[in-house]
Amino acid sequence: MKRVLLLFVSALICGAALGEDCWSGNASFNGAPITDEPILLLHTDELYYCSALAGGNMKSLVIKAEVASDPEQSGLVFSDTTSDEAEGTVCWDYYDSEYASLPKNETYALKETITTDVETKTLSRFVTILPEPFGLLLIGIALALLLRRRATSAAAALAVIALGAMSSYADNNHVTSVSIHQNWPFDRSVTINYTIGDSTKGSGLYDVRFYGTLDGVEVFRLSSKGKLKGEGAEFLGFYQDAPEGTEGQVFGIGTHTAIWTPTDSRLEDVKTDTFRIRVDAIERDKDAVKYMVIDLSEGPEATNYPVEFISANEAPYEWSSTYKTTKLVLRLIEPGTFMMGSPESDPDRLSNETQHQVTLTKSFYIGVFEVTQKQYELITGNNPSEYGGDKRPVERVSYERIRGTEEGLSFPKNKHVDPDSVLGILRSKIALPLDLPTEAQWEYACRATTTTGLNSGKDISNYIQCPEANEVGRYKYDWNDGHGESNTEHTTVGSYKVNNWGLFDMHGNVAEFCLDKYIDDLGTEPQVDPIGADSGNNILKGGDCDLMACDLRSGQRVYCNPLFHGRRTGFRLAIIQ
Repeated sequence: MKRVLLLFVSALICGAALGEDCWSGNASFNGAPITDEPILLLHTDELYYCSALAGGNMKSLVIKAEVASDPEQSGLVFSDTTSDEAEGTVCWDYYDSEYASLPKNETYALKETITTDVETKTLSRFVTILPEPFGLLLIGIALALLLRRRATSAAAALAVIALGAMSSYADNNHVTSVSIHQNWPFDRSVTINYTIGDSTKGSGLYDVRFYGTLDGVEVFRLSSKGKLKGEGAEFLGFYQDAPEGTEGQVFGIGTHTAIWTPTDSRLEDVKTDTFRIRVDAIERDKDAVKYMVIDLSEGPEATNYPVEFISANEAPYEWSSTYKTTKLVLRLIEPGTFMMGSPESDPDRLSNETQHQVTLTKSFYIGVFEVTQKQYELITGNNPSEYGGDKRPVERVSYERIRGTEEGLSFPKNKHVDPDSVLGILRSKIALPLDLPTEAQWEYACRATTTTGLNSGKDISNYIQCPEANEVGRYKYDWNDGHGESNTEHTTVGSYKVNNWGLFDMHGNVAEFCLDKYIDDLGTEPQVDPIGADSGNNILKGGDCDLMACDLRSGQRVYCNPLFHGRRTGFRLAIIQ
């Protein structure tokens, strides 16, 4: 009996010590009941909130933390004014917040006030914020209790093993918060929202594991007692070396959603206040997933497109025709800082190329080649191009055809696409956020560390025709380039010099659509992860086969209507976070 009691106390302490960074709990405004029961948080934890708890259109959201024993002591945690519903996370980093002067090991009343055009509602729950050292102390106490007596029972042995497993993931786990809610009375499923928050220089690809515990006693894999679906519940690629116990994979930082339906009869009527879920996300080594290859060979009738990841060492020295027809290959681009635009000393500089510093904080993937006509045909079942050729870039496709005429035009409000768009078809067959690159991502990838007009490290010597432009891309006045086809037409992708990051045809051939909308004056102030204008025309980068040498420059910027579908415009795919 003493051993059982000892085990139970230790399990509770371990649960408190692990905090909300991995385990779900009553820390969610969305779906969990608003109660007066205190919950424990570490100082770096995040809480998920949802403003839809009040009726009507959202006008404002204010979250304050009040000292439970003295409501006069309060600090602002979060404030937002909007015209639509809002949801996200609140970070409890009290070293930086406005309530930093409030007592630390204190219980707070967290009050969320939602104002809509219909009503104002205030929700309240109590939380106790723990400093990190205290959380580590709890783990120490738990271990001491467990080791005080020999764990001879099977249950105690299981607890020791589980604790060891949790500890082994701690250094690599990128999950910063987990929230759950049951979909009862509609069905028995549980929606799991988990946030990945710290992939800045990695591959952005994570192996995901889901764990559950009932009353803090038994730890088990969710897939062993139910069915998982959604983000992180399926494999994006086919690995021989997938870590044991991995349920699936997910790409990108931010909030992901999975749904678990229990099949164990003991869990059918369990409430979320006694059941907790842990999510582990272990990032794949960026060198092991340098290239992502999508197999399109089954064509438009395929229900899914297989994905393969290739390391830098496994990548072919030269990409064969297969990667220009039946397979799509994208390369991982790591984040960094560069000078976007053109210097004033550039004799061919346009007024909209104001040079400024841009920092990209997230890794992304971008196509090694422009999307070809054969690839487009395997995705959509048709080829709209005027100048035919399986390995030549597809053209006569508009921004609206690529992303859609409704949801597809919503960026930067969201990244949704229409189901019948090119990207909608692709996303339905592969669990990856395929899209166009933003203008900043495109130029960063094009330059590949260069600061010159061309990504070969050279500037053009003549704005009409010059040898510097001849070596990097197809354009109108490159008369005898030896690459076939008329010089007023585009040509086979990959025919010209590759840039430092292994990308082809970033200059010439076809002008390429970017995701964001055109801003004429980019200014001179530094920018971080820019996303363009809220509305308007779309950006084209890189120049095309019917332009002069000066129009191929990395900093060149032009725009067009999203309906435009010219015979010299195309696109390359990206996967962005």
